[in-house]
Amino acid sequence: MKSKLRYARFTFMFTGIIRFIGEVKKISEDSKIKTFSILCEELNSQLGDSIAINGVCLTVSSKNGSNYTFDVVFETLSHTTLGEFTEGQKVNIEKSLTLQSGIDGHLVTGHVDAVATLSKIHKNGKNLALTVYFPKILKKFIAEKGSVTLNGVSLTVTKISANSLTVTVVPHTVYNTTFNNTKIGDHINLEVDVIARYVYNMAI
Repeated sequence: MKSKLRYARFTFMFTGIIRFIGEVKKISEDSKIKTFSILCEELNSQLGDSIAINGVCLTVSSKNGSNYTFDVVFETLSHTTLGEFTEGQKVNIEKSLTLQSGIDGHLVTGHVDAVATLSKIHKNGKNLALTVYFPKILKKFIAEKGSVTLNGVSLTVTKISANSLTVTVVPHTVYNTTFNNTKIGDHINLEVDVIARYVYNMAI
């Protein structure tokens, strides 16, 4: 029993700490799904594993060496940036938590709440301050000094207004995620802090 628990997975949970960068190698589509083949030599995952791609929880449907295939239904495509992916694009990748994993960021489900738009990039020394616009309905779940996930990356909110938030991205995160190639106008997957969501619902 102890052995089974040791290797059990929280397949729906991530931390927002990006460990790998992958590349979209091929995109195919039929009437019901869109299929993405993503190359990541360091990933070392198996069929059925839950993987966060730019913050979206997906399941490995097949693999060929270091090429991993993910099938995505159009409901997911319409509520995330996955429908905008292009071949050759780099993506943030995180494996799901295990019972042995430390939580270095915050609890992330991989269920995107909205597609935000990057509206401002400000360099502060080697840091990047990013401002994104999001739907006003989500403001009740976002607080200054609280956590938010942008394209799968756990970040701390430094400033918030009615429909925008600002985060500061330190150099290590810039260089080890796709934020090193981001630009104004980019669409970004946003997930609010799941704990903030539950706290809000308990209060009403």
